Amino acid sequence: MATLEETELPGLGWKYVLRDTDAGDRFVLVTHHGGKREVYRFAGDSDAPLDVFTLTEDEARRFAAMLLGAVVAPSPRLRAAPPPA
Repeated sequence: MATLEETELPGLGWKYVLRDTDAGDRFVLVTHHGGKREVYRFAGDSDAPLDVFTLTEDEARRFAAMLLGAVVAPSPRLRAAPPPA
């Protein structure tokens, strides 16, 4: 099960680390006081990120809403078929 760690970065913002995902990845989110978000993906305990991307505060809110399913409904063809009767 994934675990979440939270650390204050004085003068910068906060760092959140999601460890032990089902895929074995580790995600790090750095939130800056000014609103910028940096997202890093690492393979296991590697120190070199596989991916890095930066979002504005507005982009981060929209992305979070998509992840939560609050904005985008799955396409009908992507929904699971009902179980056979």
